[in-house]
Amino acid sequence: MALGAGPAGALLLLAAAGPALAQAPAIMGLSPAANARATAGAGPLVVSSSQALTAGSGAALKVFGSQRGGLRTGSTPAVVVGNTLRFVPSPFPFGPGETVQYTVTAAATGSGPLAQPWVAQPWVAQPWVAQLTGAVGGTGRGTFVPGSDPPAGPFPNTLALADVDGNGTLDLLTTNYGAGTVSVRLNHGLGT
Repeated sequence: MALGAGPAGALLLLAAAGPALAQAPAIMGLSPAANARATAGAGPLVVSSSQALTAGSGAALKVFGSQRGGLRTGSTPAVVVGNTLRFVPSPFPFGPGETVQYTVTAAATGSGPLAQPWVAQPWVAQPWVAQLTGAVGGTGRGTFVPGSDPPAGPFPNTLALADVDGNGTLDLLTTNYGAGTVSVRLNHGLGT
């Protein structure tokens, strides 16, 4: 007998339908958009949900910056405002050209009606990962005046920029071929 044919099949269909269950919240929007370029440094990062979030969901948003030493939400966590997670980069804004990566973990939970209220419902089944790039400003042309070449060490062969001293400016690091050394030149924010 085929499913749904006759009285026994009808009972199976009714039993399978069962009560409707509430949906877990879902990500509805990102501001700025994922992979945005030229993002305002002090502007907030906002993740919107399809329903209100619990107060403890702020820890589910993890923000990592390439210029400020990794995890940005460690000392300044995201806050929950209704159905949004909101992170304001303070006390230091996102740097010019900084790559900012962020993740929304499954630790974000909705505060809406649940099928089983005693069980926390995850916001997303898989973590959400995106990134953005901080805006570069100024009126310069990217040229250097003669004499501003910093000494880099013997036979520099690899160059990296990072905020080594934590002052919000990019410092210069080079590896030196054959010498087995690394040269570090700290940027004091004055072009020297």
